[in-house]
Amino acid sequence: MSDDVTQMSRKGAIARSRSIDHQLNEEREKREKEIQLLILGGGGSGKTTFMKQLRLHYGDKFPDEERRLWRPHVFQNVVDAFHRIISNMEVLGEEIKSDEGKASAQELNRLYPKMCYQRLLALENGIHASPKKNRDQLLLDLPSEVIKLQKDPGVKASYATRNRYPLRLSEAEEYFLNDFERICAPSYLPTIKDILFLRKPTVGVQEMCLTINSLNYRVIDVAGQKSQRNKWIHFFEGVTAVIFFVSLSGFNEMLEEDSTMNNLRDSLQTFQEMTHNQYLTKTDVMLFLNKHDLFMEKMKRFRLAETFPEFRGHNTPDDALGFIKDEFYRRAPPGKSLYTHVSCAINVDLMKTIIENVLQILVDINLRRTGLM
Repeated sequence: MSDDVTQMSRKGAIARSRSIDHQLNEEREKREKEIQLLILGGGGSGKTTFMKQLRLHYGDKFPDEERRLWRPHVFQNVVDAFHRIISNMEVLGEEIKSDEGKASAQELNRLYPKMCYQRLLALENGIHASPKKNRDQLLLDLPSEVIKLQKDPGVKASYATRNRYPLRLSEAEEYFLNDFERICAPSYLPTIKDILFLRKPTVGVQEMCLTINSLNYRVIDVAGQKSQRNKWIHFFEGVTAVIFFVSLSGFNEMLEEDSTMNNLRDSLQTFQEMTHNQYLTKTDVMLFLNKHDLFMEKMKRFRLAETFPEFRGHNTPDDALGFIKDEFYRRAPPGKSLYTHVSCAINVDLMKTIIENVLQILVDINLRRTGLM
């Protein structure tokens, strides 16, 4: 009887051991097939555009029925552009010429006040709700006030000399203003290019799941404004890799949320803090030096040494880019695995190639982490 009990006990132990082994194998296979990618960087650095590119190349490619939903966001970019033009005109002492234009400017400010990040965050959280429900409903069509302002001679003359503006227009704002007639059409449907150019700051966290070559990718984009960065640490544990986005063209710009902080210096400081975080000591980092196209144009008109006096090279794109790369590498911990990409997140063909490279790097990192490489 004793031997029978012992034998049964052994069989039970073996069964439990096999069950545990099976669970461990399943968990290991799941880890091997799941890659978590965390996208970090300052506001306006290109993180969300990268997410759009991933979706374009490996997701649903923005079907027509959804593209219609982007119309209010395009119109918001146009409204923001006119707010910025009017602000610049006031600073420069320029005037709106027509009475209709002046009345439209007042109505624009009353009905569609400037959408700063703090206001956007408040609206997303249901605070200070608009009397006409929400901004998306208000902007189902391009406001007539904007159309009237666009025809004003004073506004046209000011926009033609926008290089003098102390408050620069964003790349998205210029893009949409330069294609104003198309956007005004009643049948307007945002194109893929429109969606890529469109600026809609991330509020909180965006998450996207993709399956590529039998691997599951969980991509997380966390808001980059300074007030939101305390949320980053909650996503550090367990990530396969971090992509850190930098706006190269920000070398002579100030943060939208902090007019005393240089955009590029803020990125350098944030990168240093992030790469030295205890939860990311063993995590690989991909450094995306983005907006290279704007950087190249700016280098023709501005001197890097004006905002970075420590720069001693020639004021050429190559020298300046080399200096910026070195500044980031200098701030990373010794021996930190870094992969650098110089990018233009709105360029579809370039980003297709870069993303293919990123995916291969992620596969290699994942194989190394799971002990298969």
